[in-house]
Amino acid sequence: MKKILAWGTGAYYERFRAEIENEYIIIGFIDNNEKKQGDIFYKKTVYAPADIATVNFDMILIFSDYAQDIAKQLYVMGYKKHQIFFY
Repeated sequence: MKKILAWGTGAYYERFRAEIENEYIIIGFIDNNEKKQGDIFYKKTVYAPADIATVNFDMILIFSDYAQDIAKQLYVMGYKKHQIFFY
């Protein structure tokens, strides 16, 4: 199974949580909300976008209504299209 970082800790992720946990190994979450960064969500760390460079992962799955903006943010950070997926 692929190791993923899930971008989003809100209702969108909650809606697909069971399905995702059966398909992937979730190694952490990403959120732009500074109040959530460093918290634990479903027993996994919530990272700031700048901190994911230190994490070993296969792909990022985006769970957000702002998916296009988040993808652009990741592209600017140097991540490639083959690493970023929308759920």
